[in-house]
Amino acid sequence: MHVYFSTVFRYAPPDQSGEFICLNWDTKTVEQRVPVLLDNFPVDDPNPRGNSRGGRGIALINNQIFASTYHSLKVFDRDLNFVRNISHPLMSGLHEVHAHDDKHIWVTSTSIDAVLLINVETGEAVRTYWPREMPELQKHWGLEPLAIDKEADNRNLFLAEHHGKHPSHLHLNAVTTWRGEVYAFFRRFGAIVNLDTGEVLIEEPQLRGGHNLIIRDDGLTFINDTKGHGVYVYDLPRRKLVRRINLLPFHPIGLYTRFYDFSMPARHFLRKHNLYNPLVANPFFVRGMDLVNNCLFIGLSPASILHLDWEQGKLIDRFIYTDNSQLTVHGIKVVED
Repeated sequence: MHVYFSTVFRYAPPDQSGEFICLNWDTKTVEQRVPVLLDNFPVDDPNPRGNSRGGRGIALINNQIFASTYHSLKVFDRDLNFVRNISHPLMSGLHEVHAHDDKHIWVTSTSIDAVLLINVETGEAVRTYWPREMPELQKHWGLEPLAIDKEADNRNLFLAEHHGKHPSHLHLNAVTTWRGEVYAFFRRFGAIVNLDTGEVLIEEPQLRGGHNLIIRDDGLTFINDTKGHGVYVYDLPRRKLVRRINLLPFHPIGLYTRFYDFSMPARHFLRKHNLYNPLVANPFFVRGMDLVNNCLFIGLSPASILHLDWEQGKLIDRFIYTDNSQLTVHGIKVVED
């Protein structure tokens, strides 16, 4: 079994801000690592923390690895030898991706709150969703459409911080399909939405700030609780929470994370008054997930991967890539050999 994952290095120079990694899970051997470079379309990013930095979601199509960056899909063979770039003027702030079939991939263009279905042979966007323009969602949340020229090259136009702070920004960061329809996760509202009908199926305060969305054939749904150090499992047809898996006991820095969480109100107060502004990322940031049979593979910071039996809530195995909390996992794809 091989696990492909991407990393983001907070506050690093853009050309050193992450990697795509091929890990032999059975031996815990890193077989290949490739730096994440925006070499096909340079970006001038004012945000030192994340934004355009590092790798994003990963998918497998036709035995090739599709690894996303801020504005592109980098295609590799299974040994992470580079094959080609795919980019599009509407790729802006990519987060998670989802393989649709052997010719198409879904991508979340998070900076512009859009979902694109990309033809992997031509690079064409054959279908797009703009949820901020959907009447059902405008009514539900009072959303305003994004001011955007969809015919322009938008890859470098939404880097400024104020775009992400707009009251209608969804931070749409995950997409998947279920029963022939397209579903997305809106991080800002902690919501799972059917993009074909405009229906909000799940909306929970505890999901705000989450990442990743996996829906099994039976409707069982998995979402990372990014800042709460856990995973939520929902029965989507019944819109019911099945369980929450607490990940704190499964990582060596769990005790430190509890102290960090306990001290957060004080640190926020000091930061607000410009008395505390360290270049330190949150420990135990939960992002990146894949489901194989009854097992979850979950990414963390410091960059690590947990292998869990989700039904039993038990740790099966884990891999620790680093002890530096500035370095976090973003995307994960498990490939059974």
